[in-house]
Amino acid sequence: MLDIFFYEAFEEEEQALKRHLPANIKAGFTWKTIQEKAEHQPTAQIISIRTQSIIPISYATQISGILTRSTGYEHIQNYLHKCQKNLPCGYLPLYCNRAVAEQTMLLWMSLLRKLPQQLHQF
Repeated sequence: MLDIFFYEAFEEEEQALKRHLPANIKAGFTWKTIQEKAEHQPTAQIISIRTQSIIPISYATQISGILTRSTGYEHIQNYLHKCQKNLPCGYLPLYCNRAVAEQTMLLWMSLLRKLPQQLHQF
């Protein structure tokens, strides 16, 4: 069994994660969600997801932790409530917050038809 499995990890992110993981950690990667991969049992002690994967309730007794690579963690709270298990979990509180804010502002300015002006000011 692997130490950790990263779902929803695209090529660039997978490469970055591999560069930062210690050599003794056995990790698996896929760009698919848990439901797309259609595994009935987890392949690792710890799973890492974004927000699109739906963790099967049956995983709760087979994993030792969850890491969500997102700022929000309501989906993890909902999972823990459903499975009635207290698993160690983590999330990334400042994950891409500036990029999301900038994208929101650009969309807002484009809706106001002020995008060229805003781009010039950037």
